[in-house]
Amino acid sequence: MNVFTKRLPVVDMKAKIILFIWPVLFVLLFNPGLAQAKSLQELLTNVLQSDPRIVQARMSDEISTNSLRISYGEWLPAVDLSGHYGHEEIRNELSANTYFENQKFQAKLTQLLFNLSKIVGIKSAAKNKEVSELSLETVKQTITLDAVSAYFNLARAHQQLEYAKISENNIRNQAQSEQTRVEKGSGVATNVLQINQQLYGARARRVNAERTHQAAANNFKRVFKEPPGDSKEIKLPAVPYAELPGTIEQFIENVLAENLNMKQSRLALEIAELAEKSSRSTFLPELKLIAQSQFKEDDAG
Repeated sequence: MNVFTKRLPVVDMKAKIILFIWPVLFVLLFNPGLAQAKSLQELLTNVLQSDPRIVQARMSDEISTNSLRISYGEWLPAVDLSGHYGHEEIRNELSANTYFENQKFQAKLTQLLFNLSKIVGIKSAAKNKEVSELSLETVKQTITLDAVSAYFNLARAHQQLEYAKISENNIRNQAQSEQTRVEKGSGVATNVLQINQQLYGARARRVNAERTHQAAANNFKRVFKEPPGDSKEIKLPAVPYAELPGTIEQFIENVLAENLNMKQSRLALEIAELAEKSSRSTFLPELKLIAQSQFKEDDAG
């Protein structure tokens, strides 16, 4: 009897431990906010590999690559081989029938020497290849900008929310201190009213900060297709002032030289000019080199 009375507290302790662990495990497993946040580099790598816009742009680039190969392939020599082999019988009424085997083989080699339309076609395909590469790079930059903006907006929203909480707590403590002074007779009631009014404003700012933080977290999940994890680990980086242009003239020059939209516009103009040349070249002659060899034996009698 004494043995059973000593084991009962042990069973109760195990039950208490289990009842304590299960809620903790539930929170850890199903609360994404407690998950460890990934670095921006890891998130960018995942997004640039799986985003549907990247997949579509890569497919378009592959199509333009194949079109360029086809354009070059039209200048490769073409070989045509043909032939037949069989038994032939000629039946004659006045003489004996004739039996023999007939065979015929033919080889033909064709090499294109000049065709202005196909030359322009190669140039157009090469330009379209450049356009597809620029389009792919544009998509990458767009996705990178969206990802970086989502990452830093969440960091900024978390920072603002922390500041709003600290401000609200400071004003609440000040209000409690002033209320205590009034109750002791050393404070002024109007100061309490004034501080309480400030506290209401601080609460409103904190609620707005929470709403902004939730919106930033939702946008983070939309961009990266995963929850943000612990917002405390997301930090705003230092501004790279050394990488910024020194003057407005240098900035404009860099934009005109490196802007992908400007490059695409220039390529579109060049492609239009090539299309005009291609339409005129259809009236020019085509020059081919043809070599042919044929072997016949007992063909058609």
